[in-house]
Amino acid sequence: MRRQHIGGAVVTLAALLAVGTPAAAETDEEVLRELKALRNRVEELESWKADRQAEDAAPDDLARAVEEYLATRRTDGPSGGIVVAPRSKRIEFGGMVRVRAEMQRRTPTGPDFEGRHTNEFVLGRVRLHAKARIEKNLSALVELQDARVWGSEASTAADGDGVDLSKGYIDFEHLWGNTDVRLGRQAMILGDERLIGAFEWGNTGRRFDGVTVFHHAEDAEYTGFAYRLAEGFADGDVSDDDADLLGVWATYPGLVDIGTLEFFGIWLNDTRDRPGEPVVGKLPSEGHTAYGTFGARLFGSDEDSGMDWDFQGAMQDGEFAGDDLRAWAIRGELGMTIDDGPRAPRFGVEWNYATGDKDAADGDVDQFQVLFPTNHGYYGIHDLASWSNINAFSANAGMKLSDTVSMKAAYWYFKLDQKEGGWVLASGKTLRPGDPSAGRSLGHELDLVVTWKQSDRVTWQFGWAHFWAGAFARNTEPGGGNTSGSDFAYLQTLVTF
Repeated sequence: MRRQHIGGAVVTLAALLAVGTPAAAETDEEVLRELKALRNRVEELESWKADRQAEDAAPDDLARAVEEYLATRRTDGPSGGIVVAPRSKRIEFGGMVRVRAEMQRRTPTGPDFEGRHTNEFVLGRVRLHAKARIEKNLSALVELQDARVWGSEASTAADGDGVDLSKGYIDFEHLWGNTDVRLGRQAMILGDERLIGAFEWGNTGRRFDGVTVFHHAEDAEYTGFAYRLAEGFADGDVSDDDADLLGVWATYPGLVDIGTLEFFGIWLNDTRDRPGEPVVGKLPSEGHTAYGTFGARLFGSDEDSGMDWDFQGAMQDGEFAGDDLRAWAIRGELGMTIDDGPRAPRFGVEWNYATGDKDAADGDVDQFQVLFPTNHGYYGIHDLASWSNINAFSANAGMKLSDTVSMKAAYWYFKLDQKEGGWVLASGKTLRPGDPSAGRSLGHELDLVVTWKQSDRVTWQFGWAHFWAGAFARNTEPGGGNTSGSDFAYLQTLVTF
């Protein structure tokens, strides 16, 4: 209402100017004086109105206050005072708080440092971010994170060092036509995250330091990246041995009629010496790691039949710790969603296979290597397997229990590709080395996950898994204990703002 009054006043004054001589004016000089005063008043009101509109278009009071504060911050320097952060066009603030309680009972990953096989703990994560629209086609984001295990500090009065830079990057939009560039510390999600992912299930997530280039074509999306994983010079390594991750990921949504095609090539180069495989009768030699991972993925769905599918294959070639690496992996998934009103149940089956190493002393590596994925839930929520030395089958089902509650259940059977190869967890860590006399059956797992979306900002999730140990898990258990299987459960709440 107030804005309408302002607009009316401006229109009225403009009309007076257009009419000509005010009634109170008796001479030409008085008319000119009156017109000048009216014109000045119109300019004042127009300026005031523009300021109010700019404030309405700006972010909230907190964001505006921060901008104004930063705009006045100055630092002494050779130039005699430089503005640290000039006023941006817009600054957005946000964040999240996540709390997850976990319980692990007789886990095959082993007892804790006190010898207990049952552990309960609570993980907490807090993130705060600010995204600044600096100017047209230029923005920046900074995200701080505190991730910790509850009760891990020395006392309730201790100040632990848990805060870190989760993200910090600059976005150059349309730097070259339809090409965007992101420079700095960032999360990266490629495809279904089985090779490169942000690993948000982990309490800290996974971040990369480097540059990402996004090119948007009319019928395709291209992503190229170059990340520094380890800097030898920073670690005091006089030889400056580094580790880098390079790659290209191409997505074609309409190249084929049956779905979206993705092609990828990823190159890992680690010049740090690592011990390789021992050759019979000799100690293992040390060498560098440099290998490529190349492959393709096809996924899609058909609305009429309710079918969906996802197929992916990859091969690796190069050197691993100085030894020749030749490995491959393949997977397939089929699902069907039944049109049953709001519940829409889906039933699916999938198979995941990745080669293992049959001979760990021949100087050749045949086991598919885990890169930097988000593996949680892809091979059971217990996270006892990964896309390496595995032959895994699953049958699963999911449905909506209500508008806000959904459920998914899955059965898994895990078998090692080669019993001489190692047991690799979802984290990529080798839990136990291969044993030719242990058998190939890793075990069975049953999963249940229930998700409640309380609101747009609040989500709850409960998960439970039971693992029945197979021959390999039982026969390689240190001390012969923990052969009856294990349980894993969690309850998580996530609030975003």
